[in-house]
Amino acid sequence: MFTKMLLLNFEEGNFKPQYWHRIDKITKQKVLLKADSPDVKKHLKDTDCLLLKLGMGADKSLIDSMPKLKYIGMYGTGFGRIDMAYANKKRIIVCNIAGYATEGVAEFVFGALLEYLREISRAKTQAAGGSYSEASYTGTEISEKTFGVIGLGRIGSRVAELASKGFDADVVYWSHTKKNAGIKYMDIEKLLKTADIISLHMSFNPQTQGFLNAKRIAMIKPGAIVINT
Repeated sequence: MFTKMLLLNFEEGNFKPQYWHRIDKITKQKVLLKADSPDVKKHLKDTDCLLLKLGMGADKSLIDSMPKLKYIGMYGTGFGRIDMAYANKKRIIVCNIAGYATEGVAEFVFGALLEYLREISRAKTQAAGGSYSEASYTGTEISEKTFGVIGLGRIGSRVAELASKGFDADVVYWSHTKKNAGIKYMDIEKLLKTADIISLHMSFNPQTQGFLNAKRIAMIKPGAIVINT
């Protein structure tokens, strides 16, 4: 049982009533605030459970401002913005939601890709203006394109599967460790130089920040499409 649970950037509508009921059963008090609210400071000293929305973090200074903190919950998969070494040193439990939004992110990749390749936004604007000419729309197919996946975790694997089985693309991948996934492995330099489509799916952390730097961007095949989710 927690004494006070501080939920940053959450709203009542984020969870169904039954899930709020579960939260109420494990804490004596819950406080929902925007991360930039001036009221956050007055709750830090006696908060022992901190819940963070996707994309947020907890650095050393924030952790130090919460002397009773026992638990950090991340509403997402990534720990990259949390000072894990310091949290471990302070014996603070840090948890995420493994597999969170795998399907949603994978579907978004192809939604964004199809929108670009098929010029859907331009077509909608043109149609809204009363013009239905198809003359300037040729479109580009994903089929038989070289589709490079960087990072083959849950999301990257699902994107690779959809690209291969759903769109008949020639899928290759690069990851920090080779996987026995039935997909062709390619070193990062070759992938960047040959892929027609590149989709990035690495966890954000100090080791991966800036991975696609100026040197690597210069290697990318001219005309290639890069999607970073």
